[in-house]
Amino acid sequence: MNSLPDDVRGAIDTLPTKSAKIRALDERGYKRADIARLLEIRYQHVRNVLEADRMKAARKKTVSGEPGTTSPIRLEIENGRLVLPPQILAAMALDEDGQVSAAVQDGELRVISPRTAFRRAASIAARHKKPGESVVDTFLAERKAMWNEDA
Repeated sequence: MNSLPDDVRGAIDTLPTKSAKIRALDERGYKRADIARLLEIRYQHVRNVLEADRMKAARKKTVSGEPGTTSPIRLEIENGRLVLPPQILAAMALDEDGQVSAAVQDGELRVISPRTAFRRAASIAARHKKPGESVVDTFLAERKAMWNEDA
């Protein structure tokens, strides 16, 4: 870290991890390749840290969002990975953890967030519920009858 200004070197030296140092240098406007050289680490390490932060920030923006719709976008699968652009992530209304469920139906990849899956299931269940009916009370009555208990 010899070619860093003294004030930057002092601030960077106090940080506990390489990742924290990468983020600090990035915030100061250093390029990825320069960060790798200055910290004497691989460029890929720098890229991974900064890209993970970018993806986490994109997911956080969608935490309170509602599911939306996008126009079709051409994507490429590279080494078995499909990278979704921010506009698709936002439209999916992902939770903070970024978890999704995926299935292939008739050759079509379908990816759904747990929040959207829950809303869809609740909507289907609501169509079968009679007005004023308590699903919980009905369930408990059925269980009590099954176990021959008094209602």
